[in-house]
Amino acid sequence: MATIIFAFGFLGDYLDDYLKSKRAYWTIGLLFLGVVLSLYIVIKGVLRNEK
Repeated sequence: MATIIFAFGFLGDYLDDYLKSKRAYWTIGLLFLGVVLSLYIVIKGVLRNEK
C-alpha cells in the first residue's frame, strides 16, 4: 500500500518539476489517486479472503 502511494507521489513530483508547475497539482492529484487505488486493492483482497 505504501509503495503505491510513494510511487504515485514520486511520479507527481517529477511531473510538477518537469512541467514547471507553479503549484503541486500533479503531486496532489496522483497522491489522491494512489490512496484510492491502494484502498481498492486492500479491500478487494480482504473480501476475496473472506470467502
